Amino acid sequence: MRAEALRQALSGMGSVATVVVPVAEPDSEGDASTHVALLSAYQGARSWLAYPRGRALLGQVSPMPQRVRLASPAVGVAVLDHIGKERFDTVYILRNYLAGVALPLQVEMPDSHFVLDIDEVDAGVARQLARLSDEAGDPDRASQYECEADILDRFARFSLPWFDAVACASKPELALLQEHYAISGVCIPNTVSSSVLVDSRRVDDIFRMLFVGNLDYAPNQDALFRLLRHVLPRVREQVADARLVVVGRGGDQIAAEYGSDAGVDWLGYVTDLEAQYQSASIGVVPLRVGGGSRIKILEAFAQGLPIVASSKAAQGLAVQHGRELMIADDHDAMLEAILHLTENTQQRDALVRHARRFVEREHSPAVVSRQMRSLLHWIG
Repeated sequence: MRAEALRQALSGMGSVATVVVPVAEPDSEGDASTHVALLSAYQGARSWLAYPRGRALLGQVSPMPQRVRLASPAVGVAVLDHIGKERFDTVYILRNYLAGVALPLQVEMPDSHFVLDIDEVDAGVARQLARLSDEAGDPDRASQYECEADILDRFARFSLPWFDAVACASKPELALLQEHYAISGVCIPNTVSSSVLVDSRRVDDIFRMLFVGNLDYAPNQDALFRLLRHVLPRVREQVADARLVVVGRGGDQIAAEYGSDAGVDWLGYVTDLEAQYQSASIGVVPLRVGGGSRIKILEAFAQGLPIVASSKAAQGLAVQHGRELMIADDHDAMLEAILHLTENTQQRDALVRHARRFVEREHSPAVVSRQMRSLLHWIG
């Protein structure tokens, strides 16, 4: 979603060509032609050696982060083959793990400006997951996350300086860039399309709490477990017909464990997310791990859905507890905030009103376009 918002902002300034680099195993039912770049990456692990920066990186970062291995410079060569002789003023690459793709492009397009949009600092997220694993009594997993964080950190230290500019999604991430990597980046906020802003919602008498997220992503799994184990049962003690609606790809193991529990609707991936926002009473985002800023919160704001979120989930958004959303970090506070909103329609309406103004003021497409123009002017 961030990629599409940035693409739209860039398209307002000139012609844009978009290349999608897959960093996952090919789907056995998918079209094999869509995975040419991925196959090239598997075959091109040695392609780093063709570039001085690649050789220097290999000498310092071993093993490579998993997704980096799936996006070697060989993928960049495949991109060059695809675009032929066409050249660009700016090459905008999203996510740090695609940095290696830039190396052959930089050789062939020496006059182009290269921007890396990291969204969030990956090593920071891995360290947060290590802390949670340690607190949960799983030292082996904590150690794995710490090792992953160290590898991601070393990769970032070597790869970020390859670019003319580094962009991120929030001011806290910008501060991390400056503190840990001595990189003067720029903040381009996440946004939602103005087309999703709604003036009214269809809510029936059933109190529905909506949880949205990719359930193959560990921070979302942790947040959902907290809701299922510690919050939902207590909410239903007070509001008997309350339901938790779970939307997102993956999570089969969680659904198998809790699928028969009363009060949970497992929808999986849905093509019409707007309908779920419209029928929900509140949204719940109890993340304990994360970086950047939560597009799911901005979407809910735009759809007029009151939100109860953790401080971590709200991080990166200039919002206040009790104004744009309710912030609750422990189970008791989450329960109290949810029950408060079940009874207080005036509070819900006030949150919705302030949240919508916040999105229009701070996270509209127009704001992103202004920031993008400033960035291109700065590097140009």
